[in-house]
Amino acid sequence: MKKFLIFILILILIAAGLCGWAIYKNHDPDKFSKNTYINGIDCSGKTVKAAAQTLTEKWNRKALTIKKNGRTIDRINYFDFEYDIEDQLEELKGGDIIASVLSYYGIKKNEHQIDMNIVEQTKYFKNKVNEIDFPVDGKMKRTKDASLDLSNYKYIIIPEVYGNVPSKKKIRKAIVASIENGDFEFEYDGSDYCTKPKIRSDNEKLLKKQKFWRKYMSCRMVLDLGYRKMMVDPYELKKMIKVKNGERIILPQGVRDFVNSIAMGAEERYNSYKDTYGRAMNRGRCVKDMLRMLRADKGGTIKVRYTRGSAHMGGTYVDIDISAQHLRVYVNGKVKVDTPVVTGNHDNGQDTPLGTYKVFNKMSPAVLEGYNNDGTKYASPVEYWMPFNGGVGMHDASWKSVYGGTEYLHNGSHGCVNMPLKAARKTYGIIKIGTVVVVHQ
Repeated sequence: MKKFLIFILILILIAAGLCGWAIYKNHDPDKFSKNTYINGIDCSGKTVKAAAQTLTEKWNRKALTIKKNGRTIDRINYFDFEYDIEDQLEELKGGDIIASVLSYYGIKKNEHQIDMNIVEQTKYFKNKVNEIDFPVDGKMKRTKDASLDLSNYKYIIIPEVYGNVPSKKKIRKAIVASIENGDFEFEYDGSDYCTKPKIRSDNEKLLKKQKFWRKYMSCRMVLDLGYRKMMVDPYELKKMIKVKNGERIILPQGVRDFVNSIAMGAEERYNSYKDTYGRAMNRGRCVKDMLRMLRADKGGTIKVRYTRGSAHMGGTYVDIDISAQHLRVYVNGKVKVDTPVVTGNHDNGQDTPLGTYKVFNKMSPAVLEGYNNDGTKYASPVEYWMPFNGGVGMHDASWKSVYGGTEYLHNGSHGCVNMPLKAARKTYGIIKIGTVVVVHQ
């Protein structure tokens, strides 16, 4: 019995010694003990800072596989995140004494799990996710809020659209959560990441807005500019009308501002020598007509008036509009010739040069000579030749059957203005040497 007690005592002393040695070697309050694994990564003998660095490096080297219905869409093989984990590691540091002893002798590992909280999404990560082509079920359709159609005066509500295009922002957020949780196989389901409309057709504010526009902004005005008709946009109309205490107030300055803004495009002014050529919009008349219509609160069409060819506008001149492929001859403000034309070939870089010129010669008949693009020489007889810029001028073109439209883009002239014979004859009879020719877009 006495020998047995001595044996037990020896075992206790040995165990105590082994425990003491393990504690001495393995239990450091500033470091993790031997066989300590955090999120499956060996952090044995490391300080909190060193362990955080190891975890960051190892975690960022993991590859994330993105799948849809089990099929791999793409992979991200590297991350450059920073992780907010040191506070969690501080709580684990040192550990309890028994765990230190067991881990020192390999009896049991110190295994811990922590949240790998990502500090922020980096530019690199955002770009990698944004570059991935996430599949869309069916035809691509983007989410849209319900809105009020202000393109016309019906003011209908355009219904909301539930799209199927995933939000990359939502996907990135979900991927970040997956990485933080240590799940590096991300299953993508597009329906989970589509944004929903914030404003629906039954939205109270939207319905009130519709009621307001229909009540106070119903005066549909159309301006006949001569070359086209333009509806006054409801957005512009709102600048001309103020609503106060339910009363509709017309703002003359708003009307003047609008007329001045469109006049820049409606007017044509070309300065050369001592005169200005083109047309001037009668702005005052337009403002009065619009104010009259607004006060009556009845829509309609207003014909815009112009001053053409008056003394200060240059009198008689030829107007060549490249974009419209049209030529007009003005005599004291009245159009005497109005014809489609074909100007210089745009595709070949032979556009009729823009600018303000003067007719410097007249010949009838004449033979126009020059070189084609392939170097061959041409000699084209014409009935009427009216040059205004070197070898560029106006003339009839018997070889042409189509004038106007887009003919000049692919089948234009060498730079001259080709005219139908009848229009060329009439123009030749009106203009004189010194008559101004305005070429513009």
